[in-house]
Formats: sequence, structure tokens, C-alpha cells
Amino acid sequence: MKPELVAEIEFAGWTADGLVRQAAFKGLREDKPAKEVQAEKPSPPAKTDTPEPGPSAKTRPVRRKGAKAEVMGVLISSPDKPLWPDAGDGEPVTKEDLARYHEAVGTLFDLDPGPDVPFATVVAAAREMRDRLDELGLVSFCKTTGGKGLHVVTPFAVNKRKPLSWAEAKGFAHDVCEQMARDNPDLYLIKMSKSLRGGRIFLDYLRNDRMATAVAPLSPRARPGATVSMPLNWTQVKSDLYPKRFTVRTVPALLAKTTAWQDYCDGERPLEQAIKRLGKSRRAA
Repeated sequence: MKPELVAEIEFAGWTADGLVRQAAFKGLREDKPAKEVQAEKPSPPAKTDTPEPGPSAKTRPVRRKGAKAEVMGVLISSPDKPLWPDAGDGEPVTKEDLARYHEAVGTLFDLDPGPDVPFATVVAAAREMRDRLDELGLVSFCKTTGGKGLHVVTPFAVNKRKPLSWAEAKGFAHDVCEQMARDNPDLYLIKMSKSLRGGRIFLDYLRNDRMATAVAPLSPRARPGATVSMPLNWTQVKSDLYPKRFTVRTVPALLAKTTAWQDYCDGERPLEQAIKRLGKSRRAA
């Protein structure tokens, strides 16, 4: 019997004997002559030369070869193992680089208003948060959430000798919010319960956790209107701010005109001094 017809077969794989496993007939292929059909042989994967990681004085501490690295209290085995050959700077990205990428490098304050709170009040709360952080020596940035609130974000200057833990970042954020709520309990609260939010703004510090999530800048939201979490200059954060204008349709053109967050990395400040200042102000209160 000569093969004269070509059939399309879906299958899960090949057996050791060269037979197809879990085959299913999909149909005849009249567009392919039988004599042109040949079995394909898998090619061996191409070999890539992964360069040995060269320690960078800017990003990695100097240590002896084979030594372990500690990141956020966890010992990293084989920290110099390259995971990517190049990150665009000629240096491989190592296992330690990836671990440090997940370090706490800032705090996010989520201002989440109750349903009856005017947005102008949320704007005033964001500016108050900015002023409080400024008094602590920190630079802050603001963005819409794509919803009814605002995010105030402050970047940290990372101390490589004593990396900041997520617990420290979260504790700092809690203390800032607690002090703000204590100063004006009729407007702010730090308890998550929605039943308590009538006329008040929930100062959500819980986003500052290793496993917590928060909407990233420029992320579209699953909300009516295709709104986007839009980075803002503080000059835009005023009573007539209308966050619903930032949508998947409008944001691309707006990005060409804005300078918001362009100096974000320049705003990095050490948290240790801010924690000391906050402690003094809490004791004085």
C-alpha cells in the first residue's frame, strides 16, 4: 500500500518506538502532495555563551568568590549565577540582582475615600501627605489610581550595607498614616472596614508588603471608561483634577506632553533619617 493521501493528525507526542501518542484525526490535506511530506527532525538547541558575571561596584557588594549573599534576611546560594546574559549594559543579570530587585525601595500610600467623599477632599489629603513626607525629608510623587482615589509614592535610597526590609517599610507607612489619622480622626482612618468609611478616607498602608499588590503607573483598570493609573506633577494635583480623563484613548498623547515622574530616581532619600524624625515627632505629640 502506497501513501497517497495526506491527513492532519493532532497528537500529544512521540513514543520511544517512534509512534504518535494520543492521536486525533483532524482532516485530509488536499493541498499537500504525499510525496512532499517528510518527517521533521528536531534540531539541537543553539549553544549560547553566557559570560561569567563581573562584579559591579555600583550594583553588587564586593565579596570573595563562592560566598553567599543575604537579601532581605534570606541567604542566596550561588548569587553570582547569571540568569540573563546581558541587561543592555554589558553586564549579566545574576541571581543576586534578581533578589535585590524585589527589595523594598519605596512606600505607597493609597488614599481610598468613602463613597460620599468629594474628590477635592482626596486631593487635599494627598497634598497633606506630601507635606508630611517632606517634613520627614522624603520626596513624594502622586498618581491617579484609575478609580476614585490617589496614590502618593516615595522612593528610598537603598543602603547596600543594610538593606531595608519590607517590615520596616510597612511599619514606617503605618506610623505615618496613624499619625495623620490621629490628627484628624473625623476625616481619616487606618482601619480597612468599609462600614467605618462614611465621610472619611482610608489611609491604606497595607500595600507596603512583600506579597501585596498595587496598580502600577500607566496600568489600565478593569473599570467603565478604560481609565488608567496616571502619573501626575504636583501642580496637577488640585481641586479640579478629573481622573476619569486619563484613559487608554487619551493617555498616549498626554504622555508626549508631561514631565511627571521624570525625576523619580533623583527623589530617592534614605529612610533611616525619616524614621528617626518621625519617632521624634510622635514622642513630642
